[in-house]
Amino acid sequence: MFSTIKRLWSWLWRPAPAPPPAAPRYIRPFRNVETVDTQAAATIAVEKRDAIALVEGAKGLKSVAFRCPCGCGEIRRVNTSPSIAPCWGVKVSGGRVSLHPSVDLTSGCRAHFVLKDNMAIMLP
Repeated sequence: MFSTIKRLWSWLWRPAPAPPPAAPRYIRPFRNVETVDTQAAATIAVEKRDAIALVEGAKGLKSVAFRCPCGCGEIRRVNTSPSIAPCWGVKVSGGRVSLHPSVDLTSGCRAHFVLKDNMAIMLP
């Protein structure tokens, strides 16, 4: 009887299994950053040169355009103008672009990613 209780006790208090390893995150680099003045010029920059296009307006940066990092091929435009919601913050430093917060698409490919220093890092 004591051995049965001992086996039950050891079974109840066994160590928890190790968590599964984290899935590798896909990282997509963007090599070019271009500043343009229209959405049409942004589309050309993204399609022909695979660039991140910063669309400038009279009052500053209006939007950021780039090819979707999931691989679907769509051109994504992210609003950076505070007068229109939703609005993302953008940091441009030394030819590198970062967006915050993350971009979480609710339709189409439903990609979720951050853009940091010209690298799109896919999130779960």
